[in-house]
Amino acid sequence: MNYFHPIFSIIVPVYNVEQYLPQCIDSILQQSFPYFELLLINDGSSDSSGIICDEYALKDKRIRVFHEQNGGVSIARNIGIENVKGQWIIFIDSDDWIDKETLNYVATNRKDADFIQFGFRKTNGTVLEYSNIPNEILELSSQDYCNSKVYHPAICGYAIKLDVIKKYNLKFPVGIKYGEDQVFILKALMCSSFVVVLNRHFYNYRMRYGSAMNSSLSFSMAKDHLLAIGDLLDFSITYHIKLNSLYISVITAFIKTYFGISIRGLRCIGEIKEIKKNYSRFLNCKDYCECLPAHFRIWNSYLFVVGYYFYVRMKLILKLEN
Repeated sequence: MNYFHPIFSIIVPVYNVEQYLPQCIDSILQQSFPYFELLLINDGSSDSSGIICDEYALKDKRIRVFHEQNGGVSIARNIGIENVKGQWIIFIDSDDWIDKETLNYVATNRKDADFIQFGFRKTNGTVLEYSNIPNEILELSSQDYCNSKVYHPAICGYAIKLDVIKKYNLKFPVGIKYGEDQVFILKALMCSSFVVVLNRHFYNYRMRYGSAMNSSLSFSMAKDHLLAIGDLLDFSITYHIKLNSLYISVITAFIKTYFGISIRGLRCIGEIKEIKKNYSRFLNCKDYCECLPAHFRIWNSYLFVVGYYFYVRMKLILKLEN
């Protein structure tokens, strides 16, 4: 076993984070478990982030740097996936950091898992919140995991076996800014047989103004959630994967968010027409309807009626105003 046959491949997309990047990289290089590679994907940074990446790569052969034009975090992560050499992939954001024993604990307790979860902390200098983790290590089937209530939607805090990612050609959806993590995680879960949930918090998520997790609701977010629904359903149809309770609950949450944001943030009649047009394709597509349970289709129809009510109401308001 040597550094050039790593157990873990750590993918870090980098974009204009010169202030935080050294802490992120140092936390990875200081791991007590040394058998990993670090892929730094410089996503067209305009500050000194790219230079920082190159300087670290000169000091440690486990680091590989990829300089790309700015394409967004999904494209950057996908470039990392295409170039990994390890058996497991872990994604870390470039303004976050991990504890020293992270890789050692994951490696020691990975068993025959396809998918591993560990805890994270949200912090802004002071710990604000801990993710939900069990008191003892859990070893679960994918189905039991989906019913366990420990799932979280952010990509931080997961290790995924490369074999699963390659077999199903898993990639982050391009063009979706809000919800891309959940789409990737759910696909990986649906393709996994055995899941290990660790009982310790290792990942430190930096809460800062302007980060995706802190972004306010917007019409753009609503449209992204609709794209995420389509991506998940297309994947389940392509690979003949039956939707489980977690899949259904996430899709339901996406739909609720889509309607909630869209209706609250309407600015013109054109946006209402776009809502109707985009959502109609789910109700009118036979493949989508067949892969969802009956009660879900009824609920979808109800949402469509509610949406139409707001459509009519808005037309009336505009007519009265004119």
